[in-house]
Amino acid sequence: MTRKFNFRKIKLFLMISAMLLVSIQAAYLSPKPAYAASTLIQNDVFWKDTSNHNIYAQGGGILKVGNTYYWYGVKYNGAVTYANNPTSKNSDTSFNAITIFNEHFS
Repeated sequence: MTRKFNFRKIKLFLMISAMLLVSIQAAYLSPKPAYAASTLIQNDVFWKDTSNHNIYAQGGGILKVGNTYYWYGVKYNGAVTYANNPTSKNSDTSFNAITIFNEHFS
């Protein structure tokens, strides 16, 4: 007894199976987005570092290198005075330093 195979149907079945397998692999192996914990960001207050010191980083940014984040910016001489008493008049806008804070996440 001889069987006849419909090679077109077999070829179509194999192509669809391969495409489905690739789609499933792509869905499970592709990078997933990361979500941070919900946190309220409050303006017009000095943020603190992990040692509870004010972060002076006006006009700065955040840079990630590996698993370490660097927060950098400018510290003006009047910033400390302002942080201690934000309601007082403060005209000291002279440059003090470029500051860098870091935090490592593993």
